[in-house]
Amino acid sequence: MGSSTAKSSGFTLVELIAVIVIVAVIGSLGSSFFLQYLSSQQAMQQRIDLFSRSRLAINLISREVENALPNSVRATAGGQCVEFIPVIGGGILESEPATNSNQAAASSELDLLAYSIDRGTANTVVIAAVNTADIYSGAALGSLASPLPAGQGSGTINLSSPTVFSQSSSSRRVFFIAGSRAFCVYQGGLYEYNRAGVSSTAFVPSAMGILVDSSVNTSGGGFDVQSGALNNGAELNVDLVFTKGNAEFISSDRIYIRNVP
Repeated sequence: MGSSTAKSSGFTLVELIAVIVIVAVIGSLGSSFFLQYLSSQQAMQQRIDLFSRSRLAINLISREVENALPNSVRATAGGQCVEFIPVIGGGILESEPATNSNQAAASSELDLLAYSIDRGTANTVVIAAVNTADIYSGAALGSLASPLPAGQGSGTINLSSPTVFSQSSSSRRVFFIAGSRAFCVYQGGLYEYNRAGVSSTAFVPSAMGILVDSSVNTSGGGFDVQSGALNNGAELNVDLVFTKGNAEFISSDRIYIRNVP
């Protein structure tokens, strides 16, 4: 009667170790690819967030500059800021005011065919805003005797003192303003500032204003204005760097500025 030997089934120790090593290698490669994927996704999401932040900030600046008094946009503080004067109303002169060219006597009255103020209360009238120097020096400005609230009207408006303007407006248009506004990169953030009145001294931030974005710098170049002419608008160049952690997005934008008063 023959005998049979039963072979034991299973893995040897060497085979088991080999399997463990192979599984470990595959797991290591898989986790490496997974971590790379996560890192790539995070970097992509950071760039999307930075792009969205830059668009919100630039769109705000562009929208406000669209309402700027012609020839009032200027870069200040070495490109750290852009300052401009928002228009809050306008009107049409019935007759030419006293100017340096017509040598008429200074007058504290202006006759308007009609005017409309719709973005606040006006304290200053502007005539022939044909260059930045005349605007910020006050040569094109006349202070109102009393603030004019939002609304429409016509007739005579009174100035706080007899005034001679630098020149007359060929279109007889006038603008109403209340002060200047600025956007500045200051201490690592982008801020908006409202300035009462108009000053020949260019705006320089000394405190934080209304926060627009918290992580911005001007290493891209900051703000710069390319001047235009009466029949050719100017251009505001905005080159800012938006950051988040180690990621950054360089925003380079060109904003058209109308220059016809």
